[in-house]
Amino acid sequence: MNDLKRKNCDEMKKKSYFLSIGRLTKQKNHIFLINFFSKNHSYLKNHELIITGEGKLESTCRRIIDDKKLNDKIKILGYKKNVFNYINKAECIISSSLWEDPGFIMIESAFIGTPVISSDCPSGPKEFIGNNENGFIYKSGDEKNFQKILDNFLNISDRKLFRIIVNAKKKSKIYTRYYNFKKLSYLLN
Repeated sequence: MNDLKRKNCDEMKKKSYFLSIGRLTKQKNHIFLINFFSKNHSYLKNHELIITGEGKLESTCRRIIDDKKLNDKIKILGYKKNVFNYINKAECIISSSLWEDPGFIMIESAFIGTPVISSDCPSGPKEFIGNNENGFIYKSGDEKNFQKILDNFLNISDRKLFRIIVNAKKKSKIYTRYYNFKKLSYLLN
């Protein structure tokens, strides 16, 4: 492993962080997260926001982070071919999308056992998360509701969080090829 990769992995181990994964586009709505965290430094006191991805809004996101002097608290790592180590070490995954299918990141995170906080955007997340049984869901674009859900996540008992993680892991299995093969075989026989 080269020194730069080792340094990035070592930094990730030291600090607790929230992770957002996806293209830096209007759909993924990373600017919402950046603005929220810039207004709510108390969350950044012991946490960082890590964003992996690249896209049309990357320079805009970086400029907002620079302008608000948040470079030590919000990091954009660019595109990562393999995000599993980041997901595995994250305190939670945050999806701020304006529209989304259930999303592979949500399903993969659930399978790994990393909790998910997602916007209640059209076409999917609520289908996976339900009424906060398999993760945490907030009203899309609503900073006050996002803060309430983030507070709930940060203050949840270990027992309740464990139950949510187990529920999400069970739910993630219905998105596997094997599960769907079995369902299709059953229907065809």
